[in-house]
Amino acid sequence: MPMPVKLIAENFVLTVEFSDGQIRQIDVRTFLGKGTNTDEIKKSLALFKTAQIEDDIAITWKNGFSLDPDAVYDEGVNIKSLPITGVHKKIQSHYKRSQRS
Repeated sequence: MPMPVKLIAENFVLTVEFSDGQIRQIDVRTFLGKGTNTDEIKKSLALFKTAQIEDDIAITWKNGFSLDPDAVYDEGVNIKSLPITGVHKKIQSHYKRSQRS
């Protein structure tokens, strides 16, 4: 399975670039199940933005919750295949800007 190489966490949407060039996206408010740690992430934008790739094998947050990147790859929307309109245009534009930094 491809490894996560970059992520952007904005507006409760997690956008992850993988080693095979795929860029997958999920809305954590609908993707994550119920639980203390996931409820915290879904309710706090500040906590949500602490998402990071840890050791190339997990997506983690400061509250200790971790997410298997394979789940994002398997269940996420491939944003490279979406039409460039509306919110997707904004997300892709932000992603391209973040690649330059």
